[in-house]
Amino acid sequence: MIGAPWPTTSDRDADGRLTIAGIPITELVDDYESPLWIVDEDDFRNRCRDYQEAFASAWVAYASKAWPTAGLMK
Repeated sequence: MIGAPWPTTSDRDADGRLTIAGIPITELVDDYESPLWIVDEDDFRNRCRDYQEAFASAWVAYASKAWPTAGLMK
């Protein structure tokens, strides 16, 4: 893990390339072009779970107005 603001699944491979969930960023850019917004589902779910646990006595909801993408709305 590299640390904030990177996903908890971010790291550097043996060649020093940034990876997210084990996938080199260079591969993602080759496949999807740049600029590219990358969201690691495991990291996103874990952060949501941590937030819910931290505010257990409150009702936590995703503010779709902030970023209403189809993938996150699922």
